[in-house]
Amino acid sequence: MCGQWLTEWKSVFTKVAKERLNKQVRTEMQDWISAKTDAEKRTLIREKLKGVFQQPVEGMETRLENIKKEAEALTLTRTLKVGSEESGISKSMLRF
Repeated sequence: MCGQWLTEWKSVFTKVAKERLNKQVRTEMQDWISAKTDAEKRTLIREKLKGVFQQPVEGMETRLENIKKEAEALTLTRTLKVGSEESGISKSMLRF
């Protein structure tokens, strides 16, 4: 029962995704064909590239924040470890 539902959902999802992609490609092709001069075509290319390169940058900011948090956690762990060795606290006492 679940497998059949999943198969149907997947086929509907695939169909919708293909329709959206085809619509986007048709729109971009119409824009390209309607651009008469090289300057208009260069503008279209710039707009497309700007959209492509902005997406990874937004993702990179999130990754950078995650890396900073991990670094802070490692620093805290290292500080606790060094501090505990100096004060004689056992590792089992540091586990929360």
